[in-house]
Amino acid sequence: MNNYLPKYFSKNAIFAYLIALVLVNFIFVKFAMSMQFVIFGIVEVVLFFYLGTYISKLTIQYTDRNFVKYIFLLAFSLRVVYVVFSYFYFIYYTGIPFEYHSADAYIYHISAADACRHVSSGMGIIDAVKFSYGGRIGLSDMGYPVYLTLLYLVTGKSIMIARLVKAILGAYTCVLIYRLARRNFEESIAKMGTLFCVLMPNMIYYCGVHLKEIEMLFLLVLFIERTDFVLKQKHIPLHKLAFTFLLGLTLFTFRTVLGMVAFLALFVAIIFNEERHIDFWKKSLLTVISTIFALIMFTGNIAEESNVIVENASTIQVNNMEWRANREDGNRFARYASGTLFLPVIFTIPFPTMLDIPTHEQQQMLHGGNYIKNIMSIFVIFALLMMIIRKEWRKYILLIAITCGYLIVIAFSSFAHSERFHLPVLPFSMILAAYGVSLTQSKHKKYYVLWLCAMIFADILWSWIQIKGRGW
Repeated sequence: MNNYLPKYFSKNAIFAYLIALVLVNFIFVKFAMSMQFVIFGIVEVVLFFYLGTYISKLTIQYTDRNFVKYIFLLAFSLRVVYVVFSYFYFIYYTGIPFEYHSADAYIYHISAADACRHVSSGMGIIDAVKFSYGGRIGLSDMGYPVYLTLLYLVTGKSIMIARLVKAILGAYTCVLIYRLARRNFEESIAKMGTLFCVLMPNMIYYCGVHLKEIEMLFLLVLFIERTDFVLKQKHIPLHKLAFTFLLGLTLFTFRTVLGMVAFLALFVAIIFNEERHIDFWKKSLLTVISTIFALIMFTGNIAEESNVIVENASTIQVNNMEWRANREDGNRFARYASGTLFLPVIFTIPFPTMLDIPTHEQQQMLHGGNYIKNIMSIFVIFALLMMIIRKEWRKYILLIAITCGYLIVIAFSSFAHSERFHLPVLPFSMILAAYGVSLTQSKHKKYYVLWLCAMIFADILWSWIQIKGRGW
């Protein structure tokens, strides 16, 4: 068993990335990516794989307590450095401390600042948020604006402090990931999976923007970690069960689909969990309590929004893809995309944007992170296959349910190839990837090399689709 990420995997992943980067920008030289985004990608890939090997090997002998301190400080330091860097980077390139084409992020900022003024004049926080959005805000969009408004009231509308708070939440999320992984896997696997999350560029990037992803990720990981804790107790701690349900409900105020899948994962885990102390009566009690709680709370707006999503899922995807194909600078190949096409590769996508595509600066900044996800997905798939072959899947049912459940939903949505919408289950994928890495042997190396070759080909093909689809 591998106790750390072998150098063989890291070295070849970096080498394959450099080959893909050179080939894509040589073949499509007219659309070559600017040097700043090339540097972003190289830093992301090299740091992830090099530090992933070095630190996972270094921390094998760390005690739990020392490891938790180490990963929190490392995660926090990386995120603070990026927060400060990105703040001035965006000012230099966009004129404001917000990312390229920052529609959502900038609206969150100005609306929260406006809501603060209304609260100061005596208006209630919920009414102030609704008023600042012109009354056009539903339950699934309410969580982050309320949170940001409260934070602005305390910090004097400071953009930098808001992002430093994201860095704290992002670092503590890594601690929660370790607790979850340690409860389910051997210590070395838990450490490896946690380090993958600490170093994952996609989980660092959103600390430097005013989007809701970091807070949403924190709540989801906390919900899954607490759910796992409750399910592994011999006796049902009702107050902790209630806290877990309330955490789950907050997810509906960030993204309705995420709340639905989180509770579905809870039900699946209750039914199929193989823990011996979870006997028939405990399962029955948990199921009854969960059902009653869900029926009480899933009324009104939550029920309405959930029904709309379920009933219109296929139509929404078709219409959105058609819009993407017909819009200005759109990709005409988008109309052929569907859940049937996305589902077989849902663990691997999105593929990295390695070319200079207008309005795709964010994707270029994160192309290294997406490449890392592409490569690590082979270990996720391998882990799931081995769980099935070894008949261990019930042991890890909660992780499997939340990861596979959410990705299946995303595959049939309008955002299957959107990196931002894959982020919520990225930590769980990294835990599974660590388990997959631990199971690899010398005989598996040839398959890894084939996978790297397949990813190089996929990067070239995806670049061709991006250019040809736009008629360039």
